[in-house]
Amino acid sequence: MAITINDIDRTFRGLAELTLTRLSDGRVLNFPKPQSMGVSNGTVSRRIPTRNSAGFGSFGNAFPTGFDYQMSLSYANIQPEILAFRLGNNFATVTKDLFMTKAIDVYSNNIPATTTGKVGFTITIDEVSQASYTNVNVSVALIQSDFALFDPTVDDQFAVGAAGAFKFSNNLVASLARVTVKVPYTVTGLGISNEVIGKHRVDATLITTENEVVFLDIPSVTPNLDGGGFMPMEEGIEMPFYINEVAGLDRPYNVTYTGESI
Repeated sequence: MAITINDIDRTFRGLAELTLTRLSDGRVLNFPKPQSMGVSNGTVSRRIPTRNSAGFGSFGNAFPTGFDYQMSLSYANIQPEILAFRLGNNFATVTKDLFMTKAIDVYSNNIPATTTGKVGFTITIDEVSQASYTNVNVSVALIQSDFALFDPTVDDQFAVGAAGAFKFSNNLVASLARVTVKVPYTVTGLGISNEVIGKHRVDATLITTENEVVFLDIPSVTPNLDGGGFMPMEEGIEMPFYINEVAGLDRPYNVTYTGESI
């Protein structure tokens, strides 16, 4: 078949679809579409030394002796299932005894409670807590008092009410102090479990500049956790993977030009 000018200039326009399927139970993960992806063969080669006619050392041939296949994905979203691939463990429902921390600008003696569904709603009255403010460039601890018997005329005091209500002394209100509070808080939500992220299958759809559909299939990948972690304020997250060898296959991934268009 003759190659046309369009065929010569053809290249990949972009990534249209990509799914990760958990091999342990066959579940397809409902991820957003990645911003980018890449595959590296990680070829390790041996070069055959020789000498040229002038006697200089050179090389006459080379051949691969091994491969370190890897894949990388880049996501603009840092949601729990994606984050799990950088931390190494799945998320699951957990109950944790934590702390709610909060900076409060003390504009009044009484800071109102929060409402149902908001952080702090389950705080109980007089929960033993800590608080401090800055005085002459040094953090000064406040003394916790009984919420019902709170006396605002006593300096440097605070009290904790139900559902995250707070009371503060007059001297803190007068100076418009910014106070940091730390209150014990029990939360039931998604947390890092002991279930290790295992092997997954990758199925991707690429589109060429001629609208041709190209399938990339990788039967088995494992997250590369080297340097694992995340930065919450970053605009996205990188997900590196090792591509695994699969028994019976001559190579661990395939690229198939379908001849079909979108």
